[in-house]
Amino acid sequence: MISILSSFLSAGYSIENAFIATIPDLSALIGENSYMVEELKLIKHALSMNRPLEEPLSQFAFRSGLDDIHNFSEIFLVAKRSGGELCEIIQHSSSIIHDKLTIREEILTLSAAKRFEQKIMNGIPFFIIFYLNTSSPDFFSILYSSIMGRIIMTVALLIYLFAIYLSQKIISIPI
Repeated sequence: MISILSSFLSAGYSIENAFIATIPDLSALIGENSYMVEELKLIKHALSMNRPLEEPLSQFAFRSGLDDIHNFSEIFLVAKRSGGELCEIIQHSSSIIHDKLTIREEILTLSAAKRFEQKIMNGIPFFIIFYLNTSSPDFFSILYSSIMGRIIMTVALLIYLFAIYLSQKIISIPI
């Protein structure tokens, strides 16, 4: 949406008209009933009611709850009040958001192998115990029939469950 908005501003549209002109292009790209198109329609409606663009843009940022949209709204408000170069500011904001998304995708791609490896490693001990139990049932009999063996296996299970929890926390670092 910001890229389309930036292109309309570069073509000489006013900021209000650029927001309105963005609706058909964005509808063609991502669908008529998408979240962004609906928000742009709300902004268009607010502009038709002669409300300043800052109000619906701030409301959009509040409703979305996304930091990028909130930051864009704040930057837009400051630039419009101070008379800054809106076209350059929007292009810069667009490139920052694009870079952020690119880095996020790269991190997810690089960590995908580690997440898959973690899932496999979580299941291997259970597979080993199942295999040894079925191929040689007497191998674990001492661990399951005596009190000390049950204590050792319970402690080992708790340690293993903690290791699974810890590995999931490490892999699920928010980006």
